[in-house]
Order: sequence, then structure tokens, then C-alpha cells
Amino acid sequence: MPKVHKWRRDLCRRTFPSDLYIVPVVLAAALLTLRCLLHGVPLADDAATHVDYLYHFSRQFWNGELYPRWLAEANKGAGSPVFLIQYPLPYFVSAFLRPLLGLAADSSREARELGFFLFIALATAGTTAYCWFRTYAGSKAAAFAAVIYLSLPYVITDLYQRCAIGELAALAWLPAILASLDSPVSDRRSLPKLALWFSLLILSNTLIALLFVPVAAVYAVLTCSALGTSRSLLRLGGALLLAFCISAVYFLPALWYRGLFSLEWMSVNVRDFQLGRFFLYLHPSILHEGKTVNWLVVSLSLATAALWRVKRSGKGSVASASMSAVILFGLTAMVPDLGPRLITLSGFENADFQWHPEFVGSLLAGSLSTLSLAVLAYCHPPRQRHPRQGALLLIACAAFLLMLPISAPLWKAIPALQMLQFPFRLNVPLTVATAGLLASLLDSRFREKPAVDTPTGRGVALVAGGTMAGVVAAAVIAANALGLPSAVVHTRSQVDMMYRSYVSPSRLTSFAQRIGTNPTTFSAVPTAEDGKLVAALASGRGVTVARRSPRTIDLAVNSATDARIQLRLLYSPLWKVHPGTGIDAGPVRAAPDGFLEIPCTAGCDKLQLQFEIGSCEQWGEAITVSALLLVVAWYLLTPAKAEQQRFSGGVSGSGKGEAGLDR
Repeated sequence: MPKVHKWRRDLCRRTFPSDLYIVPVVLAAALLTLRCLLHGVPLADDAATHVDYLYHFSRQFWNGELYPRWLAEANKGAGSPVFLIQYPLPYFVSAFLRPLLGLAADSSREARELGFFLFIALATAGTTAYCWFRTYAGSKAAAFAAVIYLSLPYVITDLYQRCAIGELAALAWLPAILASLDSPVSDRRSLPKLALWFSLLILSNTLIALLFVPVAAVYAVLTCSALGTSRSLLRLGGALLLAFCISAVYFLPALWYRGLFSLEWMSVNVRDFQLGRFFLYLHPSILHEGKTVNWLVVSLSLATAALWRVKRSGKGSVASASMSAVILFGLTAMVPDLGPRLITLSGFENADFQWHPEFVGSLLAGSLSTLSLAVLAYCHPPRQRHPRQGALLLIACAAFLLMLPISAPLWKAIPALQMLQFPFRLNVPLTVATAGLLASLLDSRFREKPAVDTPTGRGVALVAGGTMAGVVAAAVIAANALGLPSAVVHTRSQVDMMYRSYVSPSRLTSFAQRIGTNPTTFSAVPTAEDGKLVAALASGRGVTVARRSPRTIDLAVNSATDARIQLRLLYSPLWKVHPGTGIDAGPVRAAPDGFLEIPCTAGCDKLQLQFEIGSCEQWGEAITVSALLLVVAWYLLTPAKAEQQRFSGGVSGSGKGEAGLDR
């Protein structure tokens, strides 16, 4: 026999290093966001808004304002207070990318910066998902499941149809939260880590954070032992309190001034914010849309396979009946025009179901397909059942049910649910739970390798084939997105979509006309005053105005009589006037057109107008810094637990059990 060198023999025996399995996950994120990396975010639903926000946010940030809250040049120079409540993390990260990327300062720069941010968000999501799956599955299964996590239908919808950068950023932290909840309660470092992940989730998307708190509580209760339930909930509660402190620099002013914004005003004028039309239903008009019908056929096939697998799984009667009922409710939603009737009977009388019904139909197909994969993965018999799998299935089924028209009465009866704006946001926990279940299935497949001709083998082959087909479809969609137009900045024809939420309804129409638009559309026409900060006196000699900073404006007034200073500046009660000694100036008030005016007495003087957030801004900064120092000290001073139990279908994470995961 030929002599085999020792180094070659060792190389053949050596297993693929588990750390390198993260490489295909990052490559999958790059493939899915290739269009964003090359040309920037496409002109999807919210792309223009996010590009506009980043344009103003980055300009003010790199001009010395560490946290821009008032966008001085938004709304064609009238300003916008939207960053009192808008989540800031995606814009901070994108702003920091500017000197690193060095892109040309053209109209597409912000779109390309956001494109790189989306790659970072998906790569981080895949990495955190891999790390979570690795706590109970092998490296190969974890890598495959992480790629599937990035390729599930709702992620692709968020990426190329909605451009929901906040939700895509939130997907990066959800697996890390669940992994921290899987840590033993005795691990004292798990609390600061859990708090840090939740704070990043709050800064990425507040609504998803609020949605995920009950999901995390259910997961903590169902996955802990009977003796650890109270301690698990206490850990979660302490982590949430610490997370709110870490994110206080954003969360405290947002909570304090939430009354200045109203999403109800948005839904009155904009059909895209009508909650009733965003349950999952099938409108008869989309039956002529070939692509949507194809997706519906795929989802129907997967749902049928899931029902068949539930019947063959031999689960308990309650579990089988529950899974079958949820899938059947989803199939009922596919009956044309049944969903809109149920939604209308529930009290959502003014919902416009003919406004982009193909979007809702594709969401229904994607959500039903995702749920079917979750059920198929759960019904595959593992070597050992872990409470995690039941918890993830419960989360997936509950999230899917709450998106269906049958749950519309519940949304109407509980006003707190309406804070989520869109029921389809529940696809976020559905996506995470499904990926977690698929990781368990793939781990069992790689370890057991059942024969394909057995019932178990056929079930695994069905799920694996369906998921891989979904990955390929996601890649094809990403490739086709290369032909989509890119989002660009148009400062003279672009206004803040959210102005309807912070301009009083009585002044909304007049304000919209002044900036060249109307409350029912997103388009705007250029006007002669665009980008100008103009001031005038209703009577008197004159007034000059100069902007010292985004939140400070200097005025010089010369009036022979009592007068009113009128500025082309959006009114906000946070604008405060600081008069000199020559004249008396009253508090700012709103003009009939929604702009700002200041009453003043006769005389000549210099005034200063400041946008003052108040002590909550300073308190928020102080609390955030203190909480971060506490987390660092806690983590450094708390010794790591020598041996932490790692769940792997009942196999310990140490010794031979862990080595067996990488086979």
C-alpha cells in the first residue's frame, strides 16, 4: 500500500471547524442583499422615507449634533420632530458607515449606505441565529437553519417589498434573546447579556420589542423546569428593567412625548395605515395575478402536507387537533372574500380591501407556508423531546392565528394590540420560532440519517426539500431585484410620511398645501419656499431670521406696533422663545396653517428660539451611561460558571456529547 503521510491522514480525519460554518451564513446574507450592496435599497414601500430620514440624520450628526431629534431641513425646511419617537439604531449605524464607505455625495448615497446596513443586519441575524441553534444542535444543522432563517418569506418581504429596516434590524437580536433565556438561571452573566440584547431590540424597533416581551415570557415559562419558573421570570423582568435603562437615551423622551404623536390621525388620511386591511385574507381580485396564485398553490401544498404529517405523527389528540385547527383556519382565510367580511363584521367598517390586495395575499401565502414548515418540523420524531420545541410551536401557532381575520374581534376589543399598527408584524415571532424548530429537525437528520423510504425519512426529505426550495426562491427573488429602481433623495419633492401623526388634524390640510402636497398622498410638488427658513411680521417694519443650529434660531425684530412673528417652521410645543430686554414676546403658538408664530410687543430686539426637549433628555443620557457601566462591571466582576448545561436534545454540552454534534 502506498505510504500516506501523517499530515495527510490527520487532514482527512479532521472535521470541519465549527467556527467556519458561520462563513456560508454570512455569504447567504451577502447573496440575499446583493442588490442592496451594489445599488442601494430598491424603491420599496418605505424606502423613500428611510432614505430621507438618513439624509437629514447624517447631515446633522456629522455637523456636530450627537443625537438629532429635530430634523431641521425635513418637510422642505419646515422641520420634523419624528426622531423623538423614531428608533435610532439603523440610522446611527448607517451614519457611522459614511466615512468608512466613502461614497460619492450624490442622490443615491443614502440608499447605498442603507444597503450596507441591511447586509450587516442580515449577517448579524444569521450569526446570532447560528449561535442560538448551536446551543442545542450541531454545527451543520445550525448553519443550515441560520440560512433558512434569513430566507423565510417574511424576511424577503421586509427586504425587497417593504424595506422595513427596523424589523430587519430587530431580527438580529431575537435569537440572541432566546439563547440568553436558554441559559441556566444560575448563570449570573445571563441577565446583563439578556438586558443588552433587549436594549438593542428597543433601539432597532420599539414595536417589535413590545411585541416580543410576551413571546419571551412564554418561552421562559415553558422551557424552564418547574422549580425555575419564578426565577426565570424574575431574570426576565430584571433584564427588561435594565434594558429600558440602557436605552433610556431614546426611550425616555419617546415615552415622555408620545402624546405629541397619534397614529390614529395617520389612518384617517392614509389607507396604508388602516389596521383592518392588514389581516391575512384573500381578495377575489388577485386570482388573476399569476405570481400570487403560484405562491398560494405552494402554501396550499405545504399546508396539505402538514395536515397529513400531523395525522401520521401519532401525537396526542389535543396537540394534533390544535395543530390541525390552526392550519385549517389558515386554509379558511384563503376562501375569496370571506376574510374581508369577517373583518368588517368585527368593527373595521372603513377598511379598504381593494388597496393593494396582492400584497396581503402574498403575505397570507408566505405566513401559511412558514407555519406549515414549523408544524412539519415539530411532527418529526426527535431522539428526545425538549420543552423548547413545544414552546416554539405554541409561539408560531399563536402568532399565525392573531394575523387571521378570525382574530379581528380580539384586536378590536384590546386597544393595546392596535399599537402594533399591522397584524402581519406577528410574522416576526413566527419566523424565529419556525427557524428554531427547523434547527432541531435538521440536527436530528444529520445525526440519525434515516432511510428515505421510511415514513420518517420521507417526512424529513419533504421538509428539507421544501425549505431548500424556499432558499432557492429567496435567492431568485434577490437576483430579480437587481432590476428594480433605487431609492434616491429628492429634498424638493419629498416630505416626511409621518407628518400626519404630529400635525393637528385641524391644520393638516393647510399645512400640506403649504409644503406642496395633500394628506391623502405621498407625492409632493416643488414650491418657491422649499428649503427656506422665512420669517415675517403680520404688521410692523420687519424681521430677520438665521438658523444657528438645527435646534436654535436667532430672530431680529423691529416693529413699531404690537405684532405677530410668522415663521415657515412647523409648530411644536417644544419650541421655546427667549426674548431680550427690548420687547416682550409671548409663548409660541400654532398658526392656522400649522406653522409657528410668536406674538410680540412694539420695539426692536433680538430673540432666540430653541427646541427644548427638557430634563428627560439629560436624564435619559445619564441613565444610559450609568446602566452601561453597570452592565460592564457586572459582567467583569461576575465569574463565569465553570460548567453550564447546554441543551442538545437531552445531551450535555460537555465531553463526548458535544463532540457528537459536529458529525
